Amino acid sequence: MSVSASVSAFEDNARREFEAIVRFCRANNNPFRPFEWDLLTRLWALGGLLLRLFLACRHARLEATPPRGFRRGDPAAERTLKTLFGRVSYVRLQMIRVRGGCSYHPLDVALGLTRDGFSPWVIQFVTRLATRMRFASRRSLCRSVLGWSPSVESIEELALGLGRLAEPFARQQAGPNDDGEVLVIEVDGKCPPTARAEELAKRRGKRSKHAKACACGCQRHRGRAKRRRRGGKKRRKKGDKSKNGKEVVVVVMYTLKRGGDGRLHGPKNKKVWASFGGRRGAACWARAEATKRGFGPDTSRTVQIVVDGASGLRSNLAAAFPNAIATVDVCHVVEKLWELGHRFHQEGSAELRARVEEWKAWVYAGRAGELVAHLRRLLDGTPGRVPERGPRGRVWRR
Repeated sequence: MSVSASVSAFEDNARREFEAIVRFCRANNNPFRPFEWDLLTRLWALGGLLLRLFLACRHARLEATPPRGFRRGDPAAERTLKTLFGRVSYVRLQMIRVRGGCSYHPLDVALGLTRDGFSPWVIQFVTRLATRMRFASRRSLCRSVLGWSPSVESIEELALGLGRLAEPFARQQAGPNDDGEVLVIEVDGKCPPTARAEELAKRRGKRSKHAKACACGCQRHRGRAKRRRRGGKKRRKKGDKSKNGKEVVVVVMYTLKRGGDGRLHGPKNKKVWASFGGRRGAACWARAEATKRGFGPDTSRTVQIVVDGASGLRSNLAAAFPNAIATVDVCHVVEKLWELGHRFHQEGSAELRARVEEWKAWVYAGRAGELVAHLRRLLDGTPGRVPERGPRGRVWRR
């Protein structure tokens, strides 16, 4: 079939489908819910026909002259594109490199279609969902909206492929025009669990009794018996990690602007950045972004850095922002106060709550120096080893 005949056939099919939808709407006596679903199904079918018509027309109008170094290949190479309206098949001209190598299709290049076989709308829809929910939930939502869904592997590849272009795109963006006069940078790190199925099976399985490693049955050689029973470990390949998590560092940057009441208001122009690239990479990004927003290394304006107690985060940020004010996040301070209170009072007791609330009041009142001095006196008056009743009898802890 010629290209003009294909265009005419697609146009006739689209007209017949549209007229069928009109007749369906005029003669339908069903309740609204089944009518709405049937109408949506018919509109999806019509959308697929119109997409085929569009692709056939663009293929007919495309310039067919091979560029230098290429020759004409298959004039009707078939392809299936996954779109908002389902799978759409079409044909396009193939250009083959004369001296060997990858071929390409001028129609796909002109339309901006990628090699993965998904339309741009589907790619942006799936990757946007990837920033809001996990892969399994995304797939069920796609089925509800589109009537079909990419596989979990395809969703992951789309998100990673588009995310690879996110950082260069964000790097070339200009800074905001209406920024505030105080820059706030909040940084924190977390290791998401990445244990393999084999490791999880070991943890969840039934624990075996300890075997005796020597005739006396002492606890000193218990680990040796365990290693013999378990067998040798598999040799790790390059890039494999022995830990169960790799830290992701999250940077939140925004500004505060002083209002007519003399107080700082915000946040303004908030931006969130996260990466597995390490703490130094996070500090480099924060430095470049702050410079773009008018807070260069020699700025006289206020830069406030809020971090937890991790020394690696603070040291890298201090090198990138030598004149900034570094502050420990109050949420992490309160968390440590509760952890310290558990050393002296029982979990859930009124004494524990009263003690921590007293310490918190000192923190919020700006009496951090007094609190530190009080805790030092408390530490000096505490024995080095405190007896505690454990599951195996009396143990000692600091």
